Amino acid sequence: MKLAFACVVLLVLMTLSAAEDASPAFKVIEVQQTGGFAGVKIRNRITPDGKFTRKSRRGTAEGKLDAKEIKALLEAVAAIDWEKLPAKLRDPNVADDFVYDMHFVIGKKTHRVPVK
Repeated sequence: MKLAFACVVLLVLMTLSAAEDASPAFKVIEVQQTGGFAGVKIRNRITPDGKFTRKSRRGTAEGKLDAKEIKALLEAVAAIDWEKLPAKLRDPNVADDFVYDMHFVIGKKTHRVPVK
């Protein structure tokens, strides 16, 4: 479960990563997955120390990424040029698709990345 969450976040971050300049470390990442045929709603939250919480209809799961996963996540977040993110990453006109609404808190600024 933690690996699946980390993979989703890392894949999206790696897709967006284009900048080479380091950015400040994030304070929190929140990813909410909604949609699909069954009306899924899953909320994930991760902090820079690798602690994560996943809330869904099935309940709450908590855990911690290992050091290698934390390092990869921090590097991916630092590699993003936050000022050049596109307004949307995909056409939202797909039936029963999932929507990922991500919030990255970096310093005093919150960056919202909707992936539809």
